[in-house]
Amino acid sequence: MGPYRRHLRAPQARGADRRGHRFGYTNADLYPYQLQQNTYLPFYEGRHYAGVYAVLPSPGPLVDVTFLVNTIGNLNDGSWLSWIDTRYLVKNVLTVTFLVNLHWGRQGEFKLGLEAPAKDAGVSAPTYNGIPYLDFQLGLLMNI
Repeated sequence: MGPYRRHLRAPQARGADRRGHRFGYTNADLYPYQLQQNTYLPFYEGRHYAGVYAVLPSPGPLVDVTFLVNTIGNLNDGSWLSWIDTRYLVKNVLTVTFLVNLHWGRQGEFKLGLEAPAKDAGVSAPTYNGIPYLDFQLGLLMNI
């Protein structure tokens, strides 16, 4: 069967989780104020979250590649964040990662869409015209 026989049935991991905490907010209208006060803390703003994930290491002949697919949602404001993380191991020393994030659902914690205040409003807070629905990241991890 060749050198890839042991990789044809790579272990897969998948699961789902729900968590909550009583100190989170149920109203997304507070996020602009929190950003202004520098107290906004993503992944801890809501009271109820749900998430799912799947990991596929070394699929088929791609022995040095791992795929991770994740989704987390703030059940209070209806915003969601999904991402696909692809990791490629080079010579057992360097890992190249490529990440694609998708912000979807309603405006909220994971899909900010704050409007800029009018110039005459006298607000000194930073203005946010929204976050892209899709963003990309590239990273390098070195094992030393």
